[in-house]
Amino acid sequence: EIRLRVRDDLGRRAVSGKRLRIDFRSEVVSPWISEDIGTTLIPGGARFEGDCLRVAGSGSSLTGIRPSDSLHFVYQPVRGVFRFMSRIFNGTGYLPLDIGLMAREAVDPGARQASMVLSRVGDELKHRFITRAVANHRSAFTAHAPSVDPDLWLEIERNGDQVFARTSADGVTWLDPPDAVEFPALAEELLVGLAATCAATSPEGAWCTGVFCDLSLERQRPRVLFHRGDPNSSGTTDISDGLAIFGF
Repeated sequence: EIRLRVRDDLGRRAVSGKRLRIDFRSEVVSPWISEDIGTTLIPGGARFEGDCLRVAGSGSSLTGIRPSDSLHFVYQPVRGVFRFMSRIFNGTGYLPLDIGLMAREAVDPGARQASMVLSRVGDELKHRFITRAVANHRSAFTAHAPSVDPDLWLEIERNGDQVFARTSADGVTWLDPPDAVEFPALAEELLVGLAATCAATSPEGAWCTGVFCDLSLERQRPRVLFHRGDPNSSGTTDISDGLAIFGF
């Protein structure tokens, strides 16, 4: 809000104010997909800053009483086993915020998801493992001790129907044992990426940002199945069928 205060020679005073909304400057961040999920008062976004990604989001806390999410999500679809980690730098904004790594089954606001985030609660920064094991239900979370340093390494990993999450102060020594959750019949393809949300109490809303660097998304190579016959339908069985099997 901008306020103008004036006073004339007779000592008479007047005040006028106007609220301004400044939107986040967003850019194309290919190969990542950047979009809002759920209801957000202010559009979120993302942009590259050198080798890092700055992500801004509005919405509500991931640990609230709602059975759905509202946030900004920057993601890639990933099939099967993966390991995703990043260093997150101090989230900006003095409102309650959740900024970190997320894996979810869909962009539907009530989709099942698991996240390892840096959260601000009052004057404290904590890392939290947040999960929604049942679609369209409230999320559960595990809160860890306050983080002294807001610059933290986060990791989220999938193996079968389980999702694991850990933190590290240096990217070398990780919290052990990791947080873990099991999702019955977890979808083969998950949306994996960076989440940012800010719990604003004013009608105009607000957004908070986080900077993610040293991004590493490791995907498991697809398992090669045994084939018989003529995989490339050339009419003969030869070395070209072997190349077709292996995807060349």
